[in-house]
Amino acid sequence: MTAPDLAVIDWSALDEAGRSAALSRPRQLRDATQLDAVRAILAAVRARGDEALREFGTRFDHCTLDRFEVTDSEFAAAESGVDAGVRAAMGSAIARVEAFHAAQLPAPLRVDTAPGVRCEQVIRPIDRVGLYAPAGSAPLPSTVWMLGVPARLAGCTQIVLATPPRSDGSADPSILVAAKLCGISRVFKLGGAQAIGAMAYGTETVPRCAKLFGPGNTWVTAAKLEVAADPEGAAIDMPAGPSEVLVIADDSADAAFVAADLLAQAEHGADSQVLLLSPSERLLAAVAREVAAQVALLPRREIALAALAHARLIRVASLDEAVQVSERYAPEHLIVNTHDARALLPGISNAGSIFLGAWSPETVGDYCAGPNHVLPTLGFARAFGGVGVDSFLRRVNVQELSAEGLRAIGGDAMVLARAESLEAHARAVDVRLAKLALPEPHPHPTVGHPALESPVCTSMCSRSPARDGAARNPGSPLEGEGSTGASMSLLARARPELAAFKPYASARRAGFEARIRLDANESPWDLREEGVDIDAGLNRYPSPQPADLRARLAALYGADPAQLWIGRGSDEAIDLLLRAFCRAGRDNVVAFAPTFGMYRIGSALQGADYRALALDADDDFALDPEKLLDLCDDDTKLVIVCSPNNPTGTLYHGQLIEQLAATLAGRALLLVDEAYVEFAGVPSASALIERHANVGVLRTLSKAHALAGERLGTLIAREEIIELVGRIAAPYPLPTLSVRAALAALDANALLRTQARIALLVDERERMGKMLALSPFVRKVWPSSANFLLVRFDDSRAAFERLLAAGILVRDFSTQPGLANCLRITIGKPDENDALLVALAGEAR
Repeated sequence: MTAPDLAVIDWSALDEAGRSAALSRPRQLRDATQLDAVRAILAAVRARGDEALREFGTRFDHCTLDRFEVTDSEFAAAESGVDAGVRAAMGSAIARVEAFHAAQLPAPLRVDTAPGVRCEQVIRPIDRVGLYAPAGSAPLPSTVWMLGVPARLAGCTQIVLATPPRSDGSADPSILVAAKLCGISRVFKLGGAQAIGAMAYGTETVPRCAKLFGPGNTWVTAAKLEVAADPEGAAIDMPAGPSEVLVIADDSADAAFVAADLLAQAEHGADSQVLLLSPSERLLAAVAREVAAQVALLPRREIALAALAHARLIRVASLDEAVQVSERYAPEHLIVNTHDARALLPGISNAGSIFLGAWSPETVGDYCAGPNHVLPTLGFARAFGGVGVDSFLRRVNVQELSAEGLRAIGGDAMVLARAESLEAHARAVDVRLAKLALPEPHPHPTVGHPALESPVCTSMCSRSPARDGAARNPGSPLEGEGSTGASMSLLARARPELAAFKPYASARRAGFEARIRLDANESPWDLREEGVDIDAGLNRYPSPQPADLRARLAALYGADPAQLWIGRGSDEAIDLLLRAFCRAGRDNVVAFAPTFGMYRIGSALQGADYRALALDADDDFALDPEKLLDLCDDDTKLVIVCSPNNPTGTLYHGQLIEQLAATLAGRALLLVDEAYVEFAGVPSASALIERHANVGVLRTLSKAHALAGERLGTLIAREEIIELVGRIAAPYPLPTLSVRAALAALDANALLRTQARIALLVDERERMGKMLALSPFVRKVWPSSANFLLVRFDDSRAAFERLLAAGILVRDFSTQPGLANCLRITIGKPDENDALLVALAGEAR
């Protein structure tokens, strides 16, 4: 097959019918004959289960399987079938996809719509989901992490993956390796419509799934649409069809780049479609020539040539018109390769995924940039977005009214119910209001709802319902015996004397605002009025927990503002948690060694026993969670994990943290110190807080955000923990100047600046690790996920003094157990790092 002549279509010369024809897709999705066959397959799977699956496997996959589920031995064999370089690239891609999707995790919503009327939206994962990874002419392991990563982040309890078997009955090794990297253990060798039927309806061996995800051929897509329309079937991610790309380019674009982008999509399948819109006749002609030259070199050129038969090169009058045509087509992938690509972005709405600029090929979106590649096709981008974490979540609404709340809004409900002729609805309110009109037989204090409680402590100490919407015990959780839920049982582990503890009710904590403030015994004079060069407002006490700073940090950390407490560095949060939970001479704290020394010091000051599991430097400081848990007993109140760990740089992440949280539920608070997590390229453990009430996370602005001098740290935890910390904190923990500086630094461009710094430091960390390892006086450089390296020298003292003589200060950890001759070297700017290397090289001479 030769390359088709890609003639240029002049958009302005077409009438409406011609324009519709120019943007028509190559193939209709629901072919009647194929649809009948798909329905027959689904009916057979539903009626005969595994027996039907074997028959279809023999007919379509040319293999008969006794067992569909992949075994442990098959997983192990797959490891050797995939090149180590490919496995490493998979790991890197998965880390980026995880970082992007972790930022999508939504925060629960809680609003008091009237006094005594609390409305919530809680987030719940879909329990069991089914994923489909194509493996026909070109297996797509990338689909595994594009689906598996958000499913895991969402907290789906069961993730099932189906992928077509090869003719020898095995699954593609790359699919299995990707599944293992994503933590997916249940993989079934099933393809086509029968795989969709098995996951939608369940069989003897394949579990029934609530929602199905993943791309596939027209058989798979038709089957997904059929089960989605069946009340007994399963929900699906989105309608999908053949892959497609539309490129908008101007005269600044490189024709070779544009042609390569078109062919990258064309090689997906014969029914894929590629379009180019440009006002430049020169570029259109050059791209046509480049396509003809490049396609001849492709291994899958026959497939690409078939797709090019319905390619379109369209000349438009302007880039604005190109955007209008693109909006009409609504492509799965949109590449904007123009002089100022971002300038066109505000006008673009109908696209699955957008790639801006000459250096943004769609290929990176398919694999490793971070956003999801499971996207709407066939014009469905007008109404659907791509798969994300929210695709695996459900929003559940909760309403909780106090008696006063029902009095306030019950009348509206009755009027509206009767307006809709629903008398029983109205009476459900009537009977309650009638009850409330009776005299109260036994007066009792008003408790259980923040809107009805005393205003003495309205800022950090307001009590709130449990996050799952269940009824709370009357009174504070610190008072209650018989508290329900994991969070309640954890708070029962706090020091019992705090049950009667009344926090200091500072003037600012009361939350009142007034023009003239005569409530806090401050000086009424602003020193700037007397000519002192100082910031305004320093004569007034600051807010204990400024709402604007909490909101800014909540957005930064992807958390609910109600789940944040801000203090003078993470050290203060550690100290307060120790004071809240540990009784002197009785309780204990469990951690490991080596780690951040303040855990031990803070425990000693509180009089708590400090137990540390010794980590083995020869084992790269690996953490065995079972051994850590063995140190815990009934008097363990806190278990602290620094990740990445200081001073080793070791990352403890994912399933390990989740195992600790689940085992310690209701017994101890698992405190994860993430001072360095930004350098690790992994999502925060704060995503676990929704599932595990006993998880607290420490974050800081000191490291990645270049604000160490501000001394601001954040504790992220359930509201009950935040309330507890707020009860015992100092009245005014946050200096006004620190708050102002943080708000100024965390402006709209803060994330971009921080990401640039992190990227540079990570690159420098890897470079320094390699260079230091080459030194003849360095015995070992440990892998690090932080902004420092732990290095063992032949003689650490000599190295330390050599560096100090050169004006370079590093941290000596050689006196700590297991760290003989070890120095911790913080990664500086490139010139600072170079100076350190030069100083050490001088020692070598």
